[in-house]
Amino acid sequence: MGQIAKIIIICLAASPLMANIVCPGLYLHHHLFSLYSIIPALIVEWIAIKYIFNLPLQRAFVIATTVNVVSAAVGYIVYVPASFLYQAGLESLKLTGSFNYASWFANYVFATFFTTILEYYAIRFIFKIKFPLKSRPFFYFLLANVVSVSLSFAMMYYEDKEEQEKVAAYQKSHSQKTS
Repeated sequence: MGQIAKIIIICLAASPLMANIVCPGLYLHHHLFSLYSIIPALIVEWIAIKYIFNLPLQRAFVIATTVNVVSAAVGYIVYVPASFLYQAGLESLKLTGSFNYASWFANYVFATFFTTILEYYAIRFIFKIKFPLKSRPFFYFLLANVVSVSLSFAMMYYEDKEEQEKVAAYQKSHSQKTS
C-alpha cells in the first residue's frame, strides 16, 4: 500500500481525541459532520442560494442540499490530507505550531475557500447555473460560506463545552462512588 493511501486511512480512522493533539484540520473535520454544524450551515446556504439566483425555495433547497452533499463527500476524503499539507507548510516556515491562532485562522480560511470552490463547481456542473468567479453572485456565495464555516467553528466550541461538561459529570459521579 502506498504512503499516501496509508496517510489517508490513518486520517479517516483517527479519533477526535487524537485530532485534538495532531492537527486542527482533523479536529474541525470531525465537527463539520455533526448536526450542530450541518443544519445551521444548510439553512444559511439555502437562503443565500434562493436570493443569489432568484430561485423558488424548493429548488434552492435541492441545490443547497446537493452541493453540500458533494462538498461533504469530497471533503471527507480530501480535506484532512490537504489540511496536513498546509499545516506542515506553516510549520516548516516557522509560522505556527499545531494549535495557535495562526493555525486556526489558516484552517478557517482553508475550510471556507475549500467548501466554496467545491460547491461553486457543483452548482455549475450539476445544475448548469453559470456564474463567473469574479462576479457579485460568487461574492455573495462566498459570504454565505463564510457564515456557514463561522457557524461550524462556533458549534465546535459549543460541542466541546458540552462534551467537557459530560466528562466532568461522569468523573464527579465516578469519584463519589469510589469514595
